Amino acid sequence: MKKKFLYESVKIAISLFLLYAIFTKIDITSVIAIGRTADMRLITVSLALLFIAWTVAAAKWYLLLPKIVSLGFWKVFTYTLIGATYTVLLPGGQIFGEVGKYAHISDERGIGKKVFLISIILDKILGLCALIGIGFLALLSQKSVPGVFLRIYAMLSLIAFIGIIVLLLISRMRNKIQLEIARTFRIILSLALSFLYQLCIGIIVWTLSRTLGMNLSIPSLLWISTAVGILTALPITYGGLGIREVSFGSLLSLYAIPSVQSVALSLIIFMLLVFGSLPGLFLIFRDFVKARSSHVLTDRPTALIKKHDALK
Repeated sequence: MKKKFLYESVKIAISLFLLYAIFTKIDITSVIAIGRTADMRLITVSLALLFIAWTVAAAKWYLLLPKIVSLGFWKVFTYTLIGATYTVLLPGGQIFGEVGKYAHISDERGIGKKVFLISIILDKILGLCALIGIGFLALLSQKSVPGVFLRIYAMLSLIAFIGIIVLLLISRMRNKIQLEIARTFRIILSLALSFLYQLCIGIIVWTLSRTLGMNLSIPSLLWISTAVGILTALPITYGGLGIREVSFGSLLSLYAIPSVQSVALSLIIFMLLVFGSLPGLFLIFRDFVKARSSHVLTDRPTALIKKHDALK
C-alpha cells in the first residue's frame, strides 16, 4: 500500500512539475483569454462526438466477449463509461481505468471473471494497434514533419502488425489451447472499430482546434492526437496532465502554432473529458450504493441469528 501511495504521489508530482514548467514560460492569462474565445457550439459537438466514440469503444469490446458471456450492449456501454471515468479522474491513467472497469464487472452467470479479463486485454491491444496504425497513415501525408517521426511510427506499425497476426493465429487455435478468445472475424471487426474510434478522437481534437483559430488539416491533428495518446498512456503522470500539454506544445510547434494556443487546446480537451466523465461518475456511485445495500442486507440475517442465539 505504501509503495502504491508513493508511486501515485510521484506521478502527481511529475504532473505538477511539468505544469509549473509550462506556465513559467507562457502567460496563463493569455491561455485563459484564448480559451474564452472557444465556440461553445463546437465544444458541444465535440462532446457529442466523445459519446459516439465511447459507444464505438463499447461495441469493439462487445465483439470480443465470448459466446458464453451473456451481457447486453447497454451493460457493456456502462462498463465502458466507468472505465473512461477512472482513466480521466484517477491517477492510474488507462491502466487503472481498465482495472476499475474489471472490478465493477459482476459475475452474474458464475462463469468466472477471467473471461472478461482476456477480452479487456485483447481490446486494449487492438486499440493500441489501431492508435499506431492510424497515426502512421495520417503521418504519411505530412511533408513538413521531420522524418524521425515517420521512422518511429513505421517501426511501431510493424510491431503492431506482427502482434495482430499473432492474435489471429491464437484465435484460430483457441479450441486446441482451450482459451476463451473471440473468433477471428470478430477480432478483425473489432480492429476496424478501433480505427473508427481513433478517427473520432482525431476529429474531436480537430474540431476543438478550430474553436481556437487553428487552421490545420484533419490528418495533421490526427497523427498528433495519436502521438499524444501514446505518450499519455504511459503511467507517469496524473490523468496525462503535464505530459499532454508538453506533447501538444512540442508537436504543434512543427506547424508554427504558438505555445499559448497549444496549451489552451490541451486544457480544453482535458476539461471536455472531465465533463464527459460525469455519467460514468454517477454509475460508479450507483454501483457503490448497490454494493453497500447488498452488503447490509446480507449481514442483517446473520446478525439476527447471532442475536437470537445469544438470547437462548
